[in-house]
Amino acid sequence: MLRTVYVRYKNAFERTDAEDCARYLSELLRLNAYRPNFRFFLIVAENRMFAVGSVDDEKSEQWRLMEFRYIKDDNFRPYFLYLAPFNFWAGEYSAILYGGILGRVKRERPALPLNFCLLPIDLELTEGEREAGATKEAIWDIFDVRYADGTATIRPLLSDETALMVVRLRDFSVSELYNHLANFVAEVFGQ
Repeated sequence: MLRTVYVRYKNAFERTDAEDCARYLSELLRLNAYRPNFRFFLIVAENRMFAVGSVDDEKSEQWRLMEFRYIKDDNFRPYFLYLAPFNFWAGEYSAILYGGILGRVKRERPALPLNFCLLPIDLELTEGEREAGATKEAIWDIFDVRYADGTATIRPLLSDETALMVVRLRDFSVSELYNHLANFVAEVFGQ
């Protein structure tokens, strides 16, 4: 079920964003390799990554998905993530006009739930919205990860729809898997 979001902030010790993303991807694959089948999405933003789906990661903050709505447009590609502790009406209207993903998450730490919008357009937050806690993050890419019968298929959804990586986990050591993933993600990010 895609009911939990695992949030991990960028690692300051990694040399590149591709290496940071590859390390998190390889950890998530290794942690879940005991399952016969699973699927998750890894949303890579400017300052953090969001793993959505059947993953189990103790190093990340967990957010529970409370509400989820998907308003589809034929060309919808979610390039921006907006988070706000209030109803973000500009995001709602934009999703209706251009497509988007809307919902609410409950954070692990005691805090108000957050409303979120994944949108294809760049909205400028007002000073009042920023002061009230609203944030905007550019989405670098979203990796769709599917694992079945020992084989992981990884596809970036925003940058290159034809790029694809297929790995049999049992054929690689931890470091080999990380190196392959780092090279793949670097190509996707153009690093």
